[in-house]
Amino acid sequence: MTLPQHSSPAVDFLNLTLFMVSNKLFTLDSDMSKKVYNWIQRRSDVGVLEYLLSVGGPTAEALAEQFFSLAMEEKDAPTVKRILDSGLNPNELRRSNSWYQLTPLQRACELRSLELVRVLLDAGADVNSSLRNTKSPLSYLIHRIVANWDGDGTENWDGDDIENSDIDDIENRNLDDIELVQVLLRAGANVNPPDESPLTEVASSCIPKLVAVLLSAGADPNVSDDHSGTTPLSAAVQSRGPISDIISIVRHLLQAGAHVNAVTSDCDGETVTVLEAALSSSSVELSSSSVDLIRILLERGAHVTESALVGAVEVGNLDIVNLFLRSSARVTQKAIKEAARSGQWGIFWHLLDSAEDSIKESNLSDALTAAINRGEKDLVDTLSTSGAKLRSSPGLTAAIQAAASRGDISVLRLLLSDGSKYRATAIESLGCALSVAIAQGKSDVTTLLLTAGADVNDRNTKTESTPLLEAIRQKDAGLSQRLLAAGAEVNTTITNHQGIDHRCTTSALPAAVEFGHHPLIRDIIAAGGDVNAPAWEKGKTALTIAVERGDSTIIQLLIDAGADVNASAASYFGYTALSAAVRNNDINMVHFLLDLGADPNEQSLTAAVYKSIEVMQTLLTARLARYKHFSTGFGCPKLQHAIASSNAVMIEALLSSGVDPNTIVRFHYGEYKNFVHSSVELHRESAFGTAIRVDKSKDLWVIQMLLHRGADPNKVVNDTRDNTALLSAIKQGRPELVKMLIAAGADVNLPPVDRVSATPLQRAVERGKTDIIDILLEQGADVNAPPCGRTGATALQFAAINGYIGIATILLAKGANINASPAKIGGRTALEGAAEHGRIDMLQFLLDAGVQLIGQGSEQYARARELASENGHIAARRLLEAYYARQVMAI
Repeated sequence: MTLPQHSSPAVDFLNLTLFMVSNKLFTLDSDMSKKVYNWIQRRSDVGVLEYLLSVGGPTAEALAEQFFSLAMEEKDAPTVKRILDSGLNPNELRRSNSWYQLTPLQRACELRSLELVRVLLDAGADVNSSLRNTKSPLSYLIHRIVANWDGDGTENWDGDDIENSDIDDIENRNLDDIELVQVLLRAGANVNPPDESPLTEVASSCIPKLVAVLLSAGADPNVSDDHSGTTPLSAAVQSRGPISDIISIVRHLLQAGAHVNAVTSDCDGETVTVLEAALSSSSVELSSSSVDLIRILLERGAHVTESALVGAVEVGNLDIVNLFLRSSARVTQKAIKEAARSGQWGIFWHLLDSAEDSIKESNLSDALTAAINRGEKDLVDTLSTSGAKLRSSPGLTAAIQAAASRGDISVLRLLLSDGSKYRATAIESLGCALSVAIAQGKSDVTTLLLTAGADVNDRNTKTESTPLLEAIRQKDAGLSQRLLAAGAEVNTTITNHQGIDHRCTTSALPAAVEFGHHPLIRDIIAAGGDVNAPAWEKGKTALTIAVERGDSTIIQLLIDAGADVNASAASYFGYTALSAAVRNNDINMVHFLLDLGADPNEQSLTAAVYKSIEVMQTLLTARLARYKHFSTGFGCPKLQHAIASSNAVMIEALLSSGVDPNTIVRFHYGEYKNFVHSSVELHRESAFGTAIRVDKSKDLWVIQMLLHRGADPNKVVNDTRDNTALLSAIKQGRPELVKMLIAAGADVNLPPVDRVSATPLQRAVERGKTDIIDILLEQGADVNAPPCGRTGATALQFAAINGYIGIATILLAKGANINASPAKIGGRTALEGAAEHGRIDMLQFLLDAGVQLIGQGSEQYARARELASENGHIAARRLLEAYYARQVMAI
């Protein structure tokens, strides 16, 4: 369809624009779509839209579909009505995005547009129709309403909205939402749609008016979520809305028959009653209203479980606790213990008075432990005077460690003094209190613990730290030597060290080297310190740290003690002594370590990325001398870095040494993070792939250098779908690079097998690169190469899917098969692809070119028709049907 005017640049541009709109080549949210729509609207007085709607034919119908979708997005109800009046069926149209499709009514509800909903319902839209994997129109509306509800009776308006609006605007919006829901319900919307609960969503968002509307329409007050079992009532009591609104909703639901003892599942999969859920909610504050909510539930027969009583204690509301006790709740040890743990002492004593005598003694003990943990000395004294006993338990150990951490000397003296009745129990329960005290620099507590006989080898199971290690970290040589004299162990065996899931020996020696105290280092070595064991935190050996520090005295001391320059733990973590020397750019130390047998491995070479060429050459020479050749992938990260840095000297040195530019480097998370170029770190590619991606020089000198040194233009260069050199060049739209690669031997017909997802021509067509298409065809690219087995396409199929009529014309002229079979998985024939995406003129082109619809083509006709309908391209479907009828009639 073209406008009936004399040709001019403006008319030609408009015809082109209308062509692109009718072929769905613009997304609905694109600037061009909006400009075209606004242009049509500004000319409504001269009847442009009416003219387009009245012309008839496939293109005009396709335009009407697209204008309809644009009008929907603009919430332009009058225009939507005019288009629907022209004959479009609102139940056949679709609104598509990247994730799902919606019917027009679903989209209108998502947009919360009362006017659009009324227009669509008047035009016969099915009020309960929903597409696959989508919600009902009512659920979409409810979801959008609650998404904009702030939980305090107002919407989530941004600052500009609030500044430019008043409370009447907000109230009107709320009334429109209620009216919208009522309009759908009056039209027959199912208030209890399968697998959905609008009522639960509204109750959770605390909107009393909508709860009342849905209940009056027959919403099920006991519907439960299949996954968690959440009911409207349990959702309501956990709402973050105002407590007065929560109470209003709860009354509505209970009056409608909601089960007050229904159970649901929390995030841990534990069953929770409505009463327990109410107590776990942030809405239950220390207020009279929160007590009213609990009272309402109790009056309706809610059972007071142990968890409910514990929840009341956690909330810290004595009034609620009293309500439960008056409801004959049984006071349990768990509830009293929770009161002590959380420091709710008023509630604690109240519950203790109501408890059975059999549990009072153990609860006093729990209270004493809690008071120690919280550092409440006066309460500790009170409980001690009242005869509370101290019991060994993990809780007591944690309490004593907490006291040690905060330096609570008074509480610890009460427990550990010679005459204390708690001394024996406290000493049994010290745990890692000594390590904690040293780590926190609490010297008086440290002295008290050592005097009391604390174990100098206690280990913090969370940090794997020992008293000796903490003393060294505090740079306290005197304390460290005192601990050594007391028998502190210098080596520790741990499991699952830094990802190693087996037993591993670590040592305090690396920490001592970090400290730099020579006498202490000698003492630790003399005590049997393992000179090759790593530090626990970073996996560095003592020798690596000494090299980092450049301390020649310590280095020689460690070497004399048997330090291995290739210690296995250091190599595993990448922190070898050699790599430390390289990072320091210390060529003398590099030679010294190499002479001692240090392995010039990948880690050390990678550490040289920012260092001198001399260091790198030294490592490469040593590597070849040691192993005679490079292992697969050796030096590739370094070559990638050199390429990304455009360092010609380094590139040449690496290539001339034999580093392979074709090996793909796949970094693990964090590997070499500090030693590679930022443009390389997140990519999985070969050095050649890096060059293709980053070399933007006019003469492509880096790529040429790699090609001359063995880069293979037909190998996979990265882990993306454009994974060969030629496909990567096509992705970037670089014809000069394409020519260079072909001249170097790149196969223009490399088949899409294994990890290759398309031929070069298929990818060029998919991306619409006409200049590259011409180059490939001149070089003999096969227009009928079969597609990749999974979601691939022939060149013509890609052209049809994207609506590239010009490219399709070229391909057909070159002999492309218009009826070629699709990919086995997720494939489309050319006809199917054009129909699925609403390419109306491409369909016309293919039909005119003789694509088969009957006989052998009957299957693709049926599939194309189905795809057009599923995606709301009604004009495309009608065009197919018309041509099919003609061909059948002609038989």
